[in-house]
Amino acid sequence: MKTKFEPRELMEKAVKVMRKSVSEPRADGEASPLVGKEVWIGIEDPDPRGDRKGIGYLQSSGVTVHMFDRDLQEEIQEANKAFLGQALERVAAARTAQRHLTHFVKLGLLRRVGRGPATEYRIV
Repeated sequence: MKTKFEPRELMEKAVKVMRKSVSEPRADGEASPLVGKEVWIGIEDPDPRGDRKGIGYLQSSGVTVHMFDRDLQEEIQEANKAFLGQALERVAAARTAQRHLTHFVKLGLLRRVGRGPATEYRIV
């Protein structure tokens, strides 16, 4: 016999878990959502700015991370094809830009100042 699906009960359980959650810090200083001690992730964001940093942070904070089953990931990817295509274009553009910047630094045309997201390139 099939169990009746009660969305309200699941929502209330999710809110109870959220109240016991940890906050994921953000580099931009913006407010962060609360995350429970166990999360399920549909798909990873292919955008290079994310680069699994959120998943890694959650795991290092003791949060158990599960990925959705492969068939559901494929369904999510199909439903978000346009968004993911744009994200992959950003990945390609970021890699191309980084290769150009690295090349210009090697040629002595640019100087790298800082590290990580705060890295700047200045004309020599």
